[in-house]
Amino acid sequence: MKTTLQYLALGVAALALTACSTTSSLGGKMAKDAMKDGMTTMVSKLPMAPIGGVVCPPEEIVSEPVREMQCWDGSIVTDVAQCPTRETFTCSDGTLVYDQNECRATRSDVTLGELCGQEYRQEIIYYEFDKGQSAETQNTINRILDIGQFCNVENIRVVGHTDRSGSASYNLRLSERRAKDAMDELVRQGVNRAVVTSSGMGETQPFIPTEDGVKEQLNRRTEVLIKLSQTGGVIN
Repeated sequence: MKTTLQYLALGVAALALTACSTTSSLGGKMAKDAMKDGMTTMVSKLPMAPIGGVVCPPEEIVSEPVREMQCWDGSIVTDVAQCPTRETFTCSDGTLVYDQNECRATRSDVTLGELCGQEYRQEIIYYEFDKGQSAETQNTINRILDIGQFCNVENIRVVGHTDRSGSASYNLRLSERRAKDAMDELVRQGVNRAVVTSSGMGETQPFIPTEDGVKEQLNRRTEVLIKLSQTGGVIN
């Protein structure tokens, strides 16, 4: 038979084991709180103090894996706030972009990257028969103005042409008038005169070869040839 003292000892041991469970739960909560607080060093086992002669067993703490993320520049962090600040650009229409080449041109429905991405660009203006000016000139000039405003332009060549209807001497003068009209409009709209040249080829370079005296609309044209000094370069 167990004595009174033995029963008391068993009761104390039971209370100690209950305290171990409670203290262990508190220890686990403390460890989780430490992880939430961003502590970088964690203790994998949390020892409990002896209680009533009973040594509590250590509790295994399961640490949650650290979540990593990649920033815009490729660096790896554990918090998005640690990513470096990315520079932004304000486009002419007020929109914010990370790359200036993503801005849209003001007159053309293309991005600046597309606009300035080729070393050579060509625009063509077509004319009615025996006319030195064209209704197409303004729209064509608008596209060219975007190139001149945003891209690094080396030079612009404006070359006039005619069909083979009429004399060669008359057609030469007509082609020169067509080229000069386009050049003057470019300069009037703000393109630097120093980078623009104009010339007339008359009927000597037809787009579609024809017999002499034949009217051909596709041959009545002015070609505007733009050469960039830096491919993809955008004027700051």
